[in-house]
Amino acid sequence: MSYLRLLQSEIELVRSEVAQLTGISEEKQNLMLFERGYQWLELTTDNDAQALQHMPRTKEFWGFWKKTWHQADKAFVEFFKVYGRNCPKSAPMYYEHFHRVTKDNALMSGTSVQCDYHLLIKGLATQRNF
Repeated sequence: MSYLRLLQSEIELVRSEVAQLTGISEEKQNLMLFERGYQWLELTTDNDAQALQHMPRTKEFWGFWKKTWHQADKAFVEFFKVYGRNCPKSAPMYYEHFHRVTKDNALMSGTSVQCDYHLLIKGLATQRNF
């Protein structure tokens, strides 16, 4: 099985676990991913109009963002399986916390995410000869 198929299987498994733990449907998860992607761009680019117009149109940005989101999903599932078993009703609140778009949320805006984004921008600039 190829790496991409394995990754896709892992993503589907984690999203299913998120749905089971939180009661948040996969459709709602998709909507959150999309909305938070735009919020993240607004925060990261300081509302730069050109970036906000261009980046959401690239498959590279959404690939980067889906990877970032998946890492937060995995962290949530691992955390909640250990620490949240005794309070299952709090799962949606914790899921929201793990996916909030703020500069102080390391899962969504930490150094590794910023480095990945920088590499994305560098790659796009090189491809398009900016």
